[in-house]
Amino acid sequence: MNHEEQWEIERLVCEIIEDKDNTDAIDVLNARLAGRPDLQDHYCHYLSVHLLLVGELSDSYGRYTPLIPLSPALGQPVVDQDECTLLVKRIDTALAEATRKSGSKRWIKQVLLAAAACIAVFLLMPRGGSDTASNHSVAELGLDGWYQDVNHALFWTADDQAKNLVSRLTRTSSPVRVLLPSNGTADLPEPQLIGGTAWVEYETGFRERGRVVPLPPGMSMEVFIDTDASSQNNLSVVELDKYGRAVGSNYSVSNVTGNSKPVDLRAGWIGKVSESNPTDSTKYFLFMGAYLDVREENEAWVPSNFHDYIDTESLLIVGWDDRSYWSTEGPFAVPDPSMDSDFNDMRAIIRFSHLDGKGPKELPTYLPTPTQPTKLAETRGIGYEFSIRPGEEAYLMVSGYAALQNAMEIIDLETEEVVWRHGGIPAAKELKGNSEPDRGVYVIRNQSDEVRQYEVQAQCLYVPEKDYWKHIPFKLLGDNPDTAIVGFEDNPHATSNWDWDDVLVVIHWFECQ
Repeated sequence: MNHEEQWEIERLVCEIIEDKDNTDAIDVLNARLAGRPDLQDHYCHYLSVHLLLVGELSDSYGRYTPLIPLSPALGQPVVDQDECTLLVKRIDTALAEATRKSGSKRWIKQVLLAAAACIAVFLLMPRGGSDTASNHSVAELGLDGWYQDVNHALFWTADDQAKNLVSRLTRTSSPVRVLLPSNGTADLPEPQLIGGTAWVEYETGFRERGRVVPLPPGMSMEVFIDTDASSQNNLSVVELDKYGRAVGSNYSVSNVTGNSKPVDLRAGWIGKVSESNPTDSTKYFLFMGAYLDVREENEAWVPSNFHDYIDTESLLIVGWDDRSYWSTEGPFAVPDPSMDSDFNDMRAIIRFSHLDGKGPKELPTYLPTPTQPTKLAETRGIGYEFSIRPGEEAYLMVSGYAALQNAMEIIDLETEEVVWRHGGIPAAKELKGNSEPDRGVYVIRNQSDEVRQYEVQAQCLYVPEKDYWKHIPFKLLGDNPDTAIVGFEDNPHATSNWDWDDVLVVIHWFECQ
């Protein structure tokens, strides 16, 4: 018996609560319990909990929120408290007799008892006052039901369309449910979807991560997708409404081109998506990455993990790594130790702007905001220099694939100050390459009237014991008006194995929003 089976039993009981004449739910519950003593025991325990609640409620005049939503807006008849107490006693007696009886069909009687017990709970709930008028029943929402976890940080619905779309677009197996981020408030009549991490749960109990991106009213967003992967990857987008149902648009883009064997993999820009929201309610988009896992005997598409580089009002940059999570503990999961953590196999640059042409509040010149003390560059003219024109912004995406420790600096040539420095990853005892190639994403926005000049430099720590750093040369690996790819080599005098990716910098230029 797994968690999903337990949840289904509880969901069926809730449906019987909603409609005591729901013979379909009773038949399904009967089928689920047939030949399953473990589920029968869970069902009896669940029913006992309801009966205990009835006993408590019969002696109280307070107001209670059901453990599972029971359509609070539905009209609740006024029932004499003594009559309900007698009903509970009759149910309790019948339950005891049914439980003592042997035979494979004992749960059939218990199904009917569950309906009666849950109806009793429903009747014993005090009639709501005027403050319940704004609540919505499950039927009014058009949902099979919605449910929240214990701390109300996640919720999910019984709607299958979003789950099926995630499976079809990413080519992965169909999830059991999609858990969406909520505002964490318990006293609202329904959960409120927000931006953040979604958890996609599978039959194995494993959970993988997706990214929910909100698009507020009066805003538009442009999504630029690029890739730098050695395996097959895709990125999919599913539009959701505030209840987590699939609506509107959905997209999927892959880094595979053509149908050749072996496959040809694309690099750089591979897609662009634009969305606008002229309505008065927020739209939501679930981003899911996936990759073709060839490590197993039977290769299969599985979800990718992601990382937020920058998350502001007007700019969101998210990267996906072609490795997954391997724990069933949801938000407490730990990454697969085999992942290379470069988070550039698929990457989305999402830019937001106002439909009326008014920009959001001005961003600072630099993102993320520099935190290191002011430092002047030791030298200049030995790295890759680039310019940013007025009204233009540059995104620098930095990674490193080296056994030695290599640092990266971005220098403002006008002030000769080091804007950002990443000190690299200390070299391992055995030089087999670093396990964390990600060096960050950096944004420079030029809102002045003059061209700004910058330089990217890299250094290698050749002698750690003496803290001996030395600048290393670069090579322009690719260049066009909108993109530059710059590689640095920490072993330039070798006769072979020049990969020019010991520090790798990809620069994209955009017009400021």
